[in-house]
Amino acid sequence: MNIQKRICAVLLLAAVIASASGCGAWGRSNNGDMKPLSENEPVRRLSSGPMQGQLSEKHLARIADGVSGVEGAVVVMQDMDVAVGITIDNAAKRRVLEQQVYSALLWQFPEYRYHVTADKQLYAKLQEGGDITPLLDTIDRQFIRR
Repeated sequence: MNIQKRICAVLLLAAVIASASGCGAWGRSNNGDMKPLSENEPVRRLSSGPMQGQLSEKHLARIADGVSGVEGAVVVMQDMDVAVGITIDNAAKRRVLEQQVYSALLWQFPEYRYHVTADKQLYAKLQEGGDITPLLDTIDRQFIRR
């Protein structure tokens, strides 16, 4: 019985070591071989969107549209800032839905700064496009007041 416990302990230890050794940062090289990623190499996300590594406004709008209660979304990107206007089916859930959209986007692409609003006037301004810098502070003030 003592030998069986030792064998089980050795096998368990071997399994832990084997699984831990496969958890490094590895990626595919151009020829398909696996190789360690260097610190300067970007990690490609599975959800990198339809533009092969470039994030599109349409892709972010689809993520926002996927939140239950959101009827439509418009996204305008400017550098690392992403302004998101949403139309919702229940005005009483405005704050909750804004937070859920914010969380969904942040979970998928945490490297961006998201500014989410369900305000109809700001939504219309985002639809017009152009420079979003003046709108960001307004959106953030509404978002923070919750």
